[in-house]
This record gives sequence, structure tokens and C-alpha cells, in this order.
Amino acid sequence: MFANALIFGLTHLIYDNWVVPIATFLASWIFIFNYFKTKSFLNVWLEHSYYGFVIFTVRLGLFFK
Repeated sequence: MFANALIFGLTHLIYDNWVVPIATFLASWIFIFNYFKTKSFLNVWLEHSYYGFVIFTVRLGLFFK
């Protein structure tokens, strides 16, 4: 689980910002536990999409430039 969270955080290094990889590393733990609870990749994918929409709606998407 740690390796999965680490890789997910490191894939966000392309945004050239230290906040994004740390935030995605922490958020990935939510996704991991949700997957273990529901055993549904679709549920985790929808959750990731929803959180992305929320982040951009509250203007935190400025970190992703």
C-alpha cells in the first residue's frame, strides 16, 4: 500500500510543485482504503474524479499549473 501511495504521489511530480505530490500521496490512502472496503475500481475512479472536480472548483487547481 505504501508503494502504491508513493508511486501515485510521484506521478504528480510533473506539476513542478511540492504541494501536489504530498497531497496526492495522502489522498491515495483514502483511495486505497476505499478500494479495500468496496473492492470496486469504478468506485475509486469516481471518487478520484469527484475529488478532482472539487479541487478545481475551490480554486486549488492553481497548484496544478
